[in-house]
Amino acid sequence: MSNLSKIAKKVLMSQPFFEDGYEYQFVSVEEDKEFDGAFDLTINVILPKKGQSYCTAIFSNHIHNILDNIWGYIGSSFSYSETILVDGEEPTESGVYISPEKQSMVLSSIRKKFKRTEIKTKKNYLSFDIFWNKEDKDFYELNDVYIDFNFTIQLSNFEINGKRVTPSIKLSDEIAGVISDELYDNDSFRSNVDDTLYTVLLDEINLHNIDDLYLQGRWHITKIDGWEVFPKGWVVDITDEMFT
Repeated sequence: MSNLSKIAKKVLMSQPFFEDGYEYQFVSVEEDKEFDGAFDLTINVILPKKGQSYCTAIFSNHIHNILDNIWGYIGSSFSYSETILVDGEEPTESGVYISPEKQSMVLSSIRKKFKRTEIKTKKNYLSFDIFWNKEDKDFYELNDVYIDFNFTIQLSNFEINGKRVTPSIKLSDEIAGVISDELYDNDSFRSNVDDTLYTVLLDEINLHNIDDLYLQGRWHITKIDGWEVFPKGWVVDITDEMFT
């Protein structure tokens, strides 16, 4: 066993470390068998609240911060690989877990804040009600540097310039496509959806101190006035013939 290994084990395994409310226990510090001067680390992360939401990318960031401080103390740095446990168990395969409680809070907050909205067409203002649901298969997922929340939305009660109108059934797919594109292109709407996610989750998944990891809302229009739709993306604007 090298001197660096002895020192690393003694310093890292002698006490727990704390970052942003999480407790980090280095349960194993072993020299890598293939690479000189490298270590295989096993770290058990104790959550502030049992069963709460988490993202292992945040743990990795905290672990690097801990090691960076230790390197300054022992006067030497080293390469490492990490195995993370969460409350003594393997984390979710995706690295992200959103508790059922927080999932419900996300949905209820989105529904409350975004009941109705308006988009501007070339000639008019089109407004409508929105009803949000969770995507059945994958409500949340880690997608590169984003934790995506996937919604399905249903639209109803359409008005053009304050006058009630009825969408054309034959053109409902085109209408859905235009509205979907407009909502994604609307920086204010998209940012407000994302801000709502941060507000709900920030107390359990704090992304403020980590670079390149963000929360993001995504949606797919499934119904217009109760009719099932399949949005078409090639239409560029709302036209008079789309409504009566």
